[in-house]
Amino acid sequence: MTKIVDTAVIGGGQAGLSTSFLLARHGVEHIVLERGRIGETWRTERWDSFRLNTPNSYLQLPGHEYAGDDPDAFLTRDETVAYLESYANAANGSVQTGTDVVSLRARPGSGFELETRTGTVAAKKVVVASGSFRRPTPVAAAGKVFQLHARDYRNPEQLPRGNALVIGSGQ
Repeated sequence: MTKIVDTAVIGGGQAGLSTSFLLARHGVEHIVLERGRIGETWRTERWDSFRLNTPNSYLQLPGHEYAGDDPDAFLTRDETVAYLESYANAANGSVQTGTDVVSLRARPGSGFELETRTGTVAAKKVVVASGSFRRPTPVAAAGKVFQLHARDYRNPEQLPRGNALVIGSGQ
């Protein structure tokens, strides 16, 4: 059975949840489709000791600004997940987790059809907020070089002994 909505948002991270907040504020019927859990990339694609590289005072998702007592600190990975979960919980049920969108195509006439692993969604409009770091691309290197993408790194015990070169990820 096909679910029909005005707007489908692909991705339940910061961009998708912010979009959901603004759509709700304007009375637009919508659904947010998240392939994993809320904060999935923060849960599974960040290292154990990860911290945001912006201070807490910069947490400014629409309608959910930072209200803690340490604006100059930096959230840990787990605190970031909790922040996103609390934001998603305020979305009044528009977030559907565990819903991987496997294809998106234009419908004859108008609108779009999103095929998910759990069913089909028809929408007049679609917002793709899936992020830009979904697939790591290993670098071809001469010789034998150990490579580990930042999304798979958790702690120093994963690395072989010796020097390490970190490329990318921002932190």
